[in-house]
Amino acid sequence: NNNAPIEENEEEKEIPASVLQYQRQKRKMQAANRASKTLVTISQHLQTIYTDEHIVVTNKPSGILCVPGVNSNKSLLDLVFEMYGASEEELAALAAAAAEEANKNEGETKAQKRRRKNNERNSQTSTPDFSVVTRDNMIVHRLDMDTSGIVMFARNRHAMSKLHEAFRQKDTGSTRKVYEALLVGWLDVHCWMDVAASSSSSSSSVGEK
Repeated sequence: NNNAPIEENEEEKEIPASVLQYQRQKRKMQAANRASKTLVTISQHLQTIYTDEHIVVTNKPSGILCVPGVNSNKSLLDLVFEMYGASEEELAALAAAAAEEANKNEGETKAQKRRRKNNERNSQTSTPDFSVVTRDNMIVHRLDMDTSGIVMFARNRHAMSKLHEAFRQKDTGSTRKVYEALLVGWLDVHCWMDVAASSSSSSSSVGEK
């Protein structure tokens, strides 16, 4: 009987986690397809909020990668490095210093290497190292391609070290990540949060607007 009343305590069928994960992967593939067709440029996609001699803070648009990926388009990291990164002369000097250090330490034992690393860490604690960093060392955290939001970059080794430390201590330190979602219609928030919690250890907040 189609007109039979539905019992109030009858539970709604939950969407299987496998279906939700498939839908999430499908959205990522669609975003990747959009990104491959987007010409990423400084004028259109680099939105600098703040910069000084130590850090760069940007507002990442949706649809571009934080770091170089499978497509040939520039990433946000490429744009930041092009605009605020070290010069060719600074990078050449950095490479030469690294090569000299490697030659000097060639043949050292594991114990000697461990002792040297400890001495370097102690030295950095007392005397900050403001030397430039390579492109790949500028980025200290990421956002997914189809997510927009704040992304920070380091311009020297001291800033890189401090930012890495801050993000490692996100649960106990002064750094906290907050995610917001703008929804149209109705969403089973608890169902999606269960899947997100199972696939990521990072905390997130979901709000309905």
